[in-house]
Amino acid sequence: MQSKLPLLPLSIAALCALGGCGGSGGDNTPPAPVVTKYAIGGTVTGLPAGAALTLTNGGDSVDVPTSGNFTFPTTVPAGTAYAAVIKTQSASATCKLENGSGTVGSAAVNNIAVKCAPVLLATLPFTPAPQFAADYQGNVYLADTGQNAIRKLSPSGVLTLHAGGAAGAPLTAPNAVGISRSGLLRVIDQADDASYRFRIVGLDGVVNPNTTKLAGLRYNWIAASAYEELAAVDQGGASVMRLNPKLGNSLITRAEVASLLAGTQGSAANYAPASVVYGNETDSVLYIADSGNSVIYKLVPQGGSTVFAGIPGVRGAADGAAGTGSLNLTAASALAMDEQGNLYVSGSGAVRKIAPNGTLSTPQLAWGTPALASIAYAKPMLYGRVQNTVIQTYLP
Repeated sequence: MQSKLPLLPLSIAALCALGGCGGSGGDNTPPAPVVTKYAIGGTVTGLPAGAALTLTNGGDSVDVPTSGNFTFPTTVPAGTAYAAVIKTQSASATCKLENGSGTVGSAAVNNIAVKCAPVLLATLPFTPAPQFAADYQGNVYLADTGQNAIRKLSPSGVLTLHAGGAAGAPLTAPNAVGISRSGLLRVIDQADDASYRFRIVGLDGVVNPNTTKLAGLRYNWIAASAYEELAAVDQGGASVMRLNPKLGNSLITRAEVASLLAGTQGSAANYAPASVVYGNETDSVLYIADSGNSVIYKLVPQGGSTVFAGIPGVRGAADGAAGTGSLNLTAASALAMDEQGNLYVSGSGAVRKIAPNGTLSTPQLAWGTPALASIAYAKPMLYGRVQNTVIQTYLP
């Protein structure tokens, strides 16, 4: 009888071949988990026809030719950080991006918002007086001196008559329009004897019949504080008149700034106020642009006065901390202030920004460096006038 033992190794080898013996076979490895990825995008509104916009998120970019929804081409898993920015925009458009950064959660990101508007708001059929104003709804008010009128320019560029402009109208040669926080227009015009006076015009176009005479030679700028104190610039008399309903009237002349300029390259004899603006502080802080010494003064009631920005007697465009940055102001230099307390001033060249701590910088604005005759601010836009055109830009 033959033994069957020699067949055992073969049987085991066969079983191993069929079932897979030893080692870590691939058939038992669990499949890799599926990673869900999400898109990043948002909406563009107000992009002017023919304008182009490019947005980036890291190395990802998307071109946006028209208003509407956009999505970056690359999808990413949850937990990925994103930071979208405007890379380029057409010279005809000004855009501002909001909600641009965050971390992707368990759904697509679709709340990035890009608001755009045309840089050129309107070309006017007249050349306005130097100072104009803007309200919180984005309406711009301009003095049409030749037609004894105040005209209103809507956010869409539609021009209408706001006040005056007819025979027997209560306004005569208006040449400055400011606005108070209560929403009333403050207008400087001329009486029959060619003297200057201060008027109040409502946003409804109604002209208050009461007037306040301004003693001086040539007024062309007016500002109102939170407490309805007024400051008017008399360029002809090189002074600023303050009209305080409680404290009475006072003048800021060469004598008042002489001590601020002592020991500097500036001179009280060169004092030439161009424009004024009140700060957001509740104590009626007043800022004065002195084109003669190329500085901005800060006047604090019961708190003293200082040179807030610029180097007295030194003209330039250097950015820097308070006392180191320089300005190049002109007789047409205009002041405007945003809700964060940042001051903006036009002059020879680019608009300059002065932070609340006095730091001077030069923001990159969509309108570039036009020859501005004046500026005004109403959230979120900075407005400018170049001859008979009104332009606008979002602030960075």
